[in-house]
Amino acid sequence: MQSEVWDRINNRRFRRRKVLGGAAALTAGAAGAMLVGCGDDDDGGDSTPTTSGTSQSTSTATASATGTQAAAKPRGEIKMALVTLGDQSSDPHKQNAGNNLPIINSCFEQFSRMDLNGKLIPAIGSSFEESADHLTYTIKINPKAKFWDGTSVTAEDAVWSYERWQATKPVDTYGAQAAGIIDSVTSTDASTVVVKVKKPSTLRMRWAGAFAPQGWNIASKAYYDKVGEDAFRKIPMATGPYKVIANEAQAFVELEAIEGHWALQPQIAKIRMELVPEQATRIARIQTGEAAFADGVLGPQLSTLEGDSKIQVYQSEATAKATVYFHSPDQAPYNDVRFRKALGMLIDQDAIVKTLFQGKGVSAPSAHMWTIMDEYDKAKFPAQAYNVEEARKLLGEAGLSGGTKVIINSYDSSSVQLIPDTIVAVANMWKKEKIDVEIVATEAGAYFEKFRAKTVGNLATLGSGASTNGEAVLNTFYANPAGYGSPVPQALQDQIKAIGQEFDENKHKELVQAAYKKIIDEQWSITFPYSNSVWAVRKDKIKEWKTLPGNAYPGTFYTMVPA
Repeated sequence: MQSEVWDRINNRRFRRRKVLGGAAALTAGAAGAMLVGCGDDDDGGDSTPTTSGTSQSTSTATASATGTQAAAKPRGEIKMALVTLGDQSSDPHKQNAGNNLPIINSCFEQFSRMDLNGKLIPAIGSSFEESADHLTYTIKINPKAKFWDGTSVTAEDAVWSYERWQATKPVDTYGAQAAGIIDSVTSTDASTVVVKVKKPSTLRMRWAGAFAPQGWNIASKAYYDKVGEDAFRKIPMATGPYKVIANEAQAFVELEAIEGHWALQPQIAKIRMELVPEQATRIARIQTGEAAFADGVLGPQLSTLEGDSKIQVYQSEATAKATVYFHSPDQAPYNDVRFRKALGMLIDQDAIVKTLFQGKGVSAPSAHMWTIMDEYDKAKFPAQAYNVEEARKLLGEAGLSGGTKVIINSYDSSSVQLIPDTIVAVANMWKKEKIDVEIVATEAGAYFEKFRAKTVGNLATLGSGASTNGEAVLNTFYANPAGYGSPVPQALQDQIKAIGQEFDENKHKELVQAAYKKIIDEQWSITFPYSNSVWAVRKDKIKEWKTLPGNAYPGTFYTMVPA
């Protein structure tokens, strides 16, 4: 019965589009592997390494996530220079941001995982059955699944992990979403988990791609009972190919490979992920060899790395996007749709792509959506228009032609690069039309906490990586105010939540499109352009790295091969 649900998900074919043109264009990954997404593509996709010092060459990840090579003993140690790790949580049941993905993807597993072609495949679950009325899921625990200490994963661990996930307050982003759908989680024997849902859901517990592919992170109840809450929160016991061995806030996280992992084959023995928020410092470290890997290298200095024969640059096309939400929708001037539309029309996305992104991006629709979604239609969802004259007209009709003030909130991200720089560029565009702009910058972890608590106020910027699953994106960013959802009208939230009741694929698609149209028509968000995700790797440290298709976050470190 394994294939009945997972194959149904994987066999939904999503249209793949080349978003960027020209000889330097990269093929976008077809599966969402980011903060939100489901990996519902059976074609796979590419993350393309640009070999520095030569013309562009392509290396497509083709191996299965379970590996096809003979297991090799992990060796060597590397350092990474990362923009952020979000709140840096190593607690499997307290994960709130995609910026934590290097920890999540390395250390934790759920019932399914995404393979290197973007397909949903068995992980801790070996089979997944769905009842005819869509109200009951029966999941068999994979008998091969082991915790880091070698003990077997049981259904009791899965049930306990769900209970602890829900009991940890405040509940994390997808925990809150799950609570609205899941009625109960029980075990009928040591290897069988039964999940009953309150109502049918087309998501089938797929909250967020590689971040939360299906279910919740499963950890060891016996280990928790042995060490207690405080020790477990810092150093847990889970099932991923790496384990956390050290975690110093705002400084670094150290991972150690699990030799002989039950499913994957990590080859680098130790990874030290150091937080380096300044781009110039990250680039300097990769150039000198102090770091073997760096993220957040998009921008004017990228050409320097591309011209360095010692460095390989990996890029994934149009996989990242920052959207601006109205967190004070009842307050002037944000409560006037004419003002909201004018703000969007004053953003010259093409200029941002050309000057700031160095051509590595493309203009985006105002809603948080992706061109690789099955529901995307360019005619229905064109890029947010740049129209200064129309914006001036709308500002006049709103009584704001004499000027007004806005506050926009900023943070730095490892996935959506150059958010602070983009906000400065946009602020300068708004100021030309007498809109005074105050920029409030906050450290990423603290910012995400405020965003979830809805205490940011005014204009709240939030980025994420790409996704194929329109319903999941709508639920995460618009219909779930307890998490990363924006405070949109209740009617719109209800409209989005009703999508999950429709199992006819054509009707489901129409409902997703209708919700997006309403968001755009009523201008409940404005956008910055899509950007490429770009990483730099030292060739003398790392010989090979296979990324998830369409991925905006650094992860899949278990595929890295030491030089």
